Amino acid sequence: MVKSFLGSLVSLTLVVAIAAGFWSIPTKSSQAAPIAPTNFDAFEVGVQAIQRGDYQRAIADFTRSIETDRHVTAAYSNRCLARLYLGDTRQAAEDCTQAIQQGSTSVETYLNRGLARYRLREYQASIADFDRVLGLNIEDWRGYYNRGLAWVELSKYERAIADFDRALHYSNSADKSQQAAIYTDQGLAYLMLEKTREAIDNFDQAIAIDDRSSRAYYNRACTCHRHGEFQQALRDFTRVIELEPNSAQAYANRGFIHENLGNASAALQDWQTAAELFRQQGQITASQQIRNLLESRQFPVRLIG
Repeated sequence: MVKSFLGSLVSLTLVVAIAAGFWSIPTKSSQAAPIAPTNFDAFEVGVQAIQRGDYQRAIADFTRSIETDRHVTAAYSNRCLARLYLGDTRQAAEDCTQAIQQGSTSVETYLNRGLARYRLREYQASIADFDRVLGLNIEDWRGYYNRGLAWVELSKYERAIADFDRALHYSNSADKSQQAAIYTDQGLAYLMLEKTREAIDNFDQAIAIDDRSSRAYYNRACTCHRHGEFQQALRDFTRVIELEPNSAQAYANRGFIHENLGNASAALQDWQTAAELFRQQGQITASQQIRNLLESRQFPVRLIG
């Protein structure tokens, strides 16, 4: 929430990763049940549509596959995935459930239903699905990572940290940005436990792996401020802005750092930029809050552009 950075940087809203970045595309080779030739054509076209990002077409193709033979569990599972990408979360969960009811024991089916349930805020149900993923493959880092995210939502931070540790242990198949995300989320869990030094150590690890992880820089900046390391916080917010020039919140928060360091003119410039960026992005309430902040500091309110 925008209010979280007005008045005090300590209570900033910290970014939490969503599981969407870790969806995987199930292929026909990972699914059960033989597929008839006419059905296979629609299924194969649907897989290709997902791979090129044409999710509406994929849904239509998998629907044709299902209508030809309703026991094609792979089509239900992959239609679930396409619907997840489109944000049709409830229907996605129903498709994966249909696949499971028809006998699917695919890791991907349980993983995708767990992701859908996570996005529906059905955290206990999502944990049950991620448990099933790990029952099928105890070394699947995605199961540990996503279960950890669900534990965070339930305020079970110690359990989340343990799962993030396991995810990192088995993350050889993950790319650098994914490994950095795990460290970042583990850092956030430590921060929720008021363990700022452990949090910073995790953000350091994330940045060492992926020096373009704006989430890691942003959250390290917030944590460094809590720890009284203002110059490091300033450098980190500046790096976030380099990576994401339109990050209104980074500008707003860097303004507070400048103010804390006694640089009123730099704070003014950052807040004016933040107000304009919020306005351009349609966040009118946030923009007005920054304008009110400027007035309370007796700065002239001037929007850029």
